[in-house]
Amino acid sequence: MEPATRPRRYGATDSSASEVPMSPVPGEADRYLPVAIIFLMLIIDGLGFAVALAPQTRLFEDIVCRQYYSRNAGDALGLAREDGCKISAVQDVVAQLFGWQTFFDGIPGLVLAMYFGVLADTRGRSAVLFWSMAGQLLGMSWLLMICWLELPLQLTWLSSLFLVIGGGGTVTSAVSMMVLTDSTSEDNRSRVFFLGQAVLIVSEIIGPALSSATMEKSLWLPLSIALACTVTTTVLAGVMPETLPHGRDNRPLDPDYVRKPGHVERGLRGRLSVIWRHTSSTLGFIISHSSILYLVVTFLVVDYSRQSLGILLQYISLRYSVSISRANLVLSFKAFAQLATFALVLPAVDAFVVKHLRVSAESKDLWLSRLSVGLLAIGFAVLVLAPSLPLVFVALVIYTLGIMSV
Repeated sequence: MEPATRPRRYGATDSSASEVPMSPVPGEADRYLPVAIIFLMLIIDGLGFAVALAPQTRLFEDIVCRQYYSRNAGDALGLAREDGCKISAVQDVVAQLFGWQTFFDGIPGLVLAMYFGVLADTRGRSAVLFWSMAGQLLGMSWLLMICWLELPLQLTWLSSLFLVIGGGGTVTSAVSMMVLTDSTSEDNRSRVFFLGQAVLIVSEIIGPALSSATMEKSLWLPLSIALACTVTTTVLAGVMPETLPHGRDNRPLDPDYVRKPGHVERGLRGRLSVIWRHTSSTLGFIISHSSILYLVVTFLVVDYSRQSLGILLQYISLRYSVSISRANLVLSFKAFAQLATFALVLPAVDAFVVKHLRVSAESKDLWLSRLSVGLLAIGFAVLVLAPSLPLVFVALVIYTLGIMSV
């Protein structure tokens, strides 16, 4: 039996509560405290990301542009206006900076997600959630420092190293879902996830508009707001109550002391052994089930499509000759289309297919997934071929209809 003085954990099941009779049962308000904190983290962190995207793009463009004209024309201040930066020599460098940054940012999550997932299941959610946010905060601080000092922008790629602390956004998202699952019952879990998605979309509606308004005063103002949002989210992660249920096998997984039959592994060797065992077992399971393998490949393609939208601002600004602050408003429209699709279109389509077409749940999900992938392809095709800015909005609506159903 566990000591009566052990800190109470939120989200414990009735069976686990019987194992710790002296621990008080969390009240309704206490049980939903982790949910409230996750919702706050979603809206604040989502707002920070949306606020930072356009000014960071413009800041990179401005630095590269001034460096280019100082080397080639000797007049960095006179020629490096925004309209003078829409040349391939500048835009190619900016696109390269963002492209490689996305690649490097994905590596820690890809390599360490399994390891931190195991830690979250054995050592607890709150610590893993905090360190994943702390790594992102350090990475963002490094990036802003490089821009402030106007050091070579390729040094911003080193910000990805900080994501090794906690695994980055991939781990943050996964552990946040764990917390919501721990803190809700099966009856209301789907509603809580729905509200969480809606909260995130609302932040994506507000963020670009706020960003465009503050960019007119200074590029550093919205970036400072974004940094403050990341600091706040990290603090919230630090005060998150533990939600790992008592009924789980919570034996600590010490990275420096991993027991295996017959011998003991310590230090780096132990860490690598744990990561390799869990990764290889998961990959083996995926490869042995063709349907799961196809699903994973599909999600990789969809995730790539999401990441490619990161250069949407640069693409719209360059192709249609509009400022980045104005192109930023397109992202607010995209988020609004997501909210409408999520709240109205998807429930209506789901109800129509089930009630009127009398399609089974399995067939419905399969055909909706196929339709989603087709809509994604059509949306990107229209986006590439759109001769005018209004058609970009049409393309984003089609894209949104696809992405929200996958």
